[in-house]
Amino acid sequence: RMFRIYDPAKCSIRHEVEGHRGTAITCCWVPPYNQIATTGADMTVSLWSPEPPQLRQRVASSEVQLSVTWAHTLWSGGIEGSLTAWNLSTLTATSVRKCHRGPLHDLTLVTDLDMLASCSDD
Repeated sequence: RMFRIYDPAKCSIRHEVEGHRGTAITCCWVPPYNQIATTGADMTVSLWSPEPPQLRQRVASSEVQLSVTWAHTLWSGGIEGSLTAWNLSTLTATSVRKCHRGPLHDLTLVTDLDMLASCSDD
């Protein structure tokens, strides 16, 4: 239900942010929007302003998203193994592909190679 924003220099909590209707699962920074993206067990992807933290946008997903990353667009990985690209201007999924047989746990951009890497149970 909650995620936290920390001061990394002091390792102290700056904000505790409530907003998901289920467990908040993961988060990432979205540089062009100057916002934090979170996913939750409530099958949503949410965008938050960081200071002060406020919900800006929320979009429903077809499955729980276990991972989220910014790689020229917002990408998320689902519990059923799908990889979703999100258009944040229109709040729609622009591409959904079944990439794994199991949950897609993590995503990362390999900047030097312009490549998105994912990991799963399969």
